[in-house]
Amino acid sequence: MHQHEIAHGIVENHPLLADLPAYLRRKKCAIKTREFLCKGMRFVYPKTLWLALNAEDAEEVAGRQALNDGQAAEALLDWVSGKRVFRRFVLDLRGVTIVDFGPILQFQKGLKNRLHETFFLGDSVVVGLLKNYGIPESEVYNDLTLLFDRLRRLDHLQVHDVRMTRLQSPNSLDECLLNQAKITDIAESDVLRLEFSDVSNPCFSAISMLAPAIHSIAHRNGSLVTLSGLENKTGSMLVEDYGAFRPVYAYLLDNLPQPKPGLRRVANIFPMHCFTGDELWDIGELVRSTQREMLTLRPEWLKAVTRLPEHPRASSLTIRADAFSNLLNLVKELIDNAAQHSQGLGYVMMALEPYSGLDIYVGDTGVGLVKGLRKKYRLDVRSDAAAMNYIMNLKTHREQRKRVGGFAFGGRGLDKVGSIVGEYNGSISLRSGSAGAEFRPKESRLPRVLAGRLYPVQGTHFHINIPTPREQP
Repeated sequence: MHQHEIAHGIVENHPLLADLPAYLRRKKCAIKTREFLCKGMRFVYPKTLWLALNAEDAEEVAGRQALNDGQAAEALLDWVSGKRVFRRFVLDLRGVTIVDFGPILQFQKGLKNRLHETFFLGDSVVVGLLKNYGIPESEVYNDLTLLFDRLRRLDHLQVHDVRMTRLQSPNSLDECLLNQAKITDIAESDVLRLEFSDVSNPCFSAISMLAPAIHSIAHRNGSLVTLSGLENKTGSMLVEDYGAFRPVYAYLLDNLPQPKPGLRRVANIFPMHCFTGDELWDIGELVRSTQREMLTLRPEWLKAVTRLPEHPRASSLTIRADAFSNLLNLVKELIDNAAQHSQGLGYVMMALEPYSGLDIYVGDTGVGLVKGLRKKYRLDVRSDAAAMNYIMNLKTHREQRKRVGGFAFGGRGLDKVGSIVGEYNGSISLRSGSAGAEFRPKESRLPRVLAGRLYPVQGTHFHINIPTPREQP
């Protein structure tokens, strides 16, 4: 399945760059200047801006010369310092043949007053010229790989430590991050070091949210993550059994033994996989075949869920077949929803334990519930917590759906999910933005528990539990 290798190189269109065009427009920078700067501006992890200064035609040369204009350069410098995220800057002079170094060096001087480090990248001729201008050798590179290695060397980075003390409840990960990874802490650091040595018996929902939390921190703050304390049995379970970090492997500084997609060490666990809309069929087939195998290997669980007698009649066999089909459709609906509506990356993970039952996680890195409901349903949703009151009742808002290309978006799939989960007395836990909710669809389509002020995560995340029925005393 899809891997997030983008974090290993130069990233175009990173979310942290999204507001640059509007900012330069407000500052009344010339159109050619804006176009050149926005086209050349990239991002490199961790927290590094990267400006490519090569020009392909006369118009782009004119745009680059705008750096000679103090207004354009000052506007860009103000944007950099105003974001309070970036800590270093690379001026990429590869492919540049004729350039006036004076304005560029003046711009670099302004950067050094605002950021921790600045670097130049160019061919050997450019490197020689820069050294003649007095630029220290430690700030000039003619090898892209060496520069990347320098940007990611841990001994040159500011590291903030987060000790994972509890991962035994759905909100325990939020508690750790809220208490130890505050926005101010992340702003002053390049890397979060997550320490797992005190973690034991982590619950499914907390494990499943590790990758989304890391992804959210990377996209929102430009940070990377390093891991420690994974040498014990719990670490082996997180890395190899559940594949908890595989979707965000590129955002890690560690060289972990990541399991390959599709491979499982434990029969009752479908480890974390990620996918895009283009991979919907592939991930769907993989999940369905794995889920069939998991349910087939646990016939006593399926019998308990459907309350089948020891010697089932034909009607009871039909009930079990229907349950089998319903549970397969449950995951399919969630995957379809993530792939078609999130506009981001999808995640899926499953586990079937005799005591706790069937746990399913499907999430995405998309726009989240608030923006999704505003866009697709024209609902006046003001907060993540308020969105939780709508999500399992979208069937009642069909008339408010926008129609795109003649088709109505959303609602039916989640309504079906609620019906299936309710039939088997299950629960749905939902996370989006800084809010979370728990639903018991058999009782109500409104949240049974609603929590706000959680650690903010991108996208929308569903956790479903179909419990193992307990014997009545």
